[in-house]
Amino acid sequence: MLIRCVLSFALLAAPLAAHAVQTITLLPTQFRNIGVDNGSTDSFGNLTTQWQNGSANVGLLQFDLSSLQAGQRYTARLELFHRYNGASGAQFDLLLNETAWTAQSVQTWADRPDTSAFAAGHLNIDDSRQKVWRSIEINPLVVNWGAAFAQQFHGFTLVRTDASNPKAMFASNVEGLAPRLVVTSAVPEPSAYALMALGLALVGGVARRRAG
Repeated sequence: MLIRCVLSFALLAAPLAAHAVQTITLLPTQFRNIGVDNGSTDSFGNLTTQWQNGSANVGLLQFDLSSLQAGQRYTARLELFHRYNGASGAQFDLLLNETAWTAQSVQTWADRPDTSAFAAGHLNIDDSRQKVWRSIEINPLVVNWGAAFAQQFHGFTLVRTDASNPKAMFASNVEGLAPRLVVTSAVPEPSAYALMALGLALVGGVARRRAG
């Protein structure tokens, strides 16, 4: 009976501890820029989220999450190539889109999708560098990654939350510089390793006693 229990513990823990961490890098399936003046800068290869002459812009991004596996936990970050910086400092929120959209359907400011009340991530730039990669860690409390979430995922809206730096542009569809959503499967909990080790140790101990 003891051996059965110990083996059960070990068998339950082994898949968790043996799970290999997997990283998936996704490129946008579509993007769109739209301003309060209904203007767009899509043709320039920029994801514009800026204030210029008092006119705000937002950038929309969509990714295909069909490669995420059911029952798996993930963490994610969004990587953006900062092409141009007009001055030092800029702050951004990454919002979840709550309604469906396409690049063709968003033709005016009023067409942009509804967004979440809470930001999924923040980007605070406190320097004047450009032509560098910036990273936004996505809050797992806001985004519950997984196969079920993928079915209702409508992408992100990147917005400015300050107006101190009128121009800040990221690459959108430029080859090799497009935004990247880097999704990583969660690392097994330390308790899983401990449980498996304990189970194997007990199995070994029982086997030695029986052999003696």
